[in-house]
Amino acid sequence: MILRKWEDLPDNMKNDSVREYYDILYKKRFNLFVKRIFDIVVVLLTFIVLSPVFVVISIAIKIDSKGSVMFRQVRVTQYGK
Repeated sequence: MILRKWEDLPDNMKNDSVREYYDILYKKRFNLFVKRIFDIVVVLLTFIVLSPVFVVISIAIKIDSKGSVMFRQVRVTQYGK
């Protein structure tokens, strides 16, 4: 997360109520960065671990059903758009 400098915020956001939360986030910016890195690493590891399961499920779907593995549907709204 990249936290903008207070001076770079739009003028309509520079008020006392926003400043209170901005200061809290500014103090926690390192923790937020570490959390972001942790989230990305966990997602990548989970994807790597579950990839073989996804492949097996995809093959089973393809053997069992005709058509593609991913379901696709044409959506029509009330006015045909």
